[in-house]
Amino acid sequence: MAPGQDPMSSDGTARYDMLLGGRYLQVKVNGMMMGMPFEGMGWTGYNNVSKMTGTADDKGVITMTGSMVDPISVSKAQDQDMMKRWMEYMTPGEQHTAMAKSAGDWKYSAKMWMDPAQEPTAMDGTAKFETVYGGRYLQAKVNGSMMGMPFEGTSLTGYNNATKKYFNTWIDNMGTGLMMTEGTSDASGLITMTGSMFDPTFGKNCTMRQTWMMDGANKMTMTMYSTLEGGKEKKDMEIVYTR
Repeated sequence: MAPGQDPMSSDGTARYDMLLGGRYLQVKVNGMMMGMPFEGMGWTGYNNVSKMTGTADDKGVITMTGSMVDPISVSKAQDQDMMKRWMEYMTPGEQHTAMAKSAGDWKYSAKMWMDPAQEPTAMDGTAKFETVYGGRYLQAKVNGSMMGMPFEGTSLTGYNNATKKYFNTWIDNMGTGLMMTEGTSDASGLITMTGSMFDPTFGKNCTMRQTWMMDGANKMTMTMYSTLEGGKEKKDMEIVYTR
């Protein structure tokens, strides 16, 4: 946890599975950490277009970089303070309780605008939301059709106690990339998150904005926007979930 201290040892098991037609590799880990049961999950993929986020050398070593918020300062922190901060970081709160209300089976109807001047494409399907890792995250698995082809997608939504922000990751069988967004909620409960994804049609990153709003216990709406050249925002998709 802190430089100069002996490392902690942990062991456990891991299961790797291919997802979404072989586009992503998912790992689920189970073990022990600091005397407590530990569970974790990760997705690994390769973006055919951007070829970014990491590279492999001629020996097959894959090197990737990124960032995360460290909930504790380890330079001079005392062990007791470090543990207190970590417990606050890992304990589900009211935001996680609110997310858990979405758990269950849903139907969805969606509209997608490829061109703002044209009529949207209609889609529908089903979605299963469930809490994972002790209620800390909300996982969704979506099945439907898009442009006449079978469509599958998986998302993971959470609330980071340290940054005080919501986050969402999304992968599906219509691409080989990952979309990540992060944001906050307002007094009405509207969650607004922004992020980026690599757009293969333009060959560069595209700024995204998505909003989530619960309308009672059995309806929620997700709306997604992208920013065009010149900073103008356009509506890309609207999904209405009902149960």
